[in-house]
Amino acid sequence: MTSEFLQLIYVELIILTIKIVTVNRSITVKIISENIDTYTFNVTVREGNTSTTHDVEVNHNDYLRLCNGEIPVEILIERSFEFLLDRELKESILNNFNLKIISRYFPEYDREIKALLSR
Repeated sequence: MTSEFLQLIYVELIILTIKIVTVNRSITVKIISENIDTYTFNVTVREGNTSTTHDVEVNHNDYLRLCNGEIPVEILIERSFEFLLDRELKESILNNFNLKIISRYFPEYDREIKALLSR
């Protein structure tokens, strides 16, 4: 076996280990308020013995743009947090934000969230 092949196996084992470690995660989404234009949620992310909480707004137009209203808005929020947690620590996620700003930090968000929602 070549050293490149062994390095590849090592990297894959590290990725597998990371995925196993992050399975111990829960995302709880609770609606705080809903009106004609905006939904507001409180989201709790638990990993191991620690948790963070986040207040998230979703404009109705953004909800329709991202999923055509075909799934519950709570699922959109949960998948959006999965997207964020694949890229940053829960402690790095803003405590209070509107869902539309995710694409400012991660330009691939709109495309990838639509793929996540179709699973």
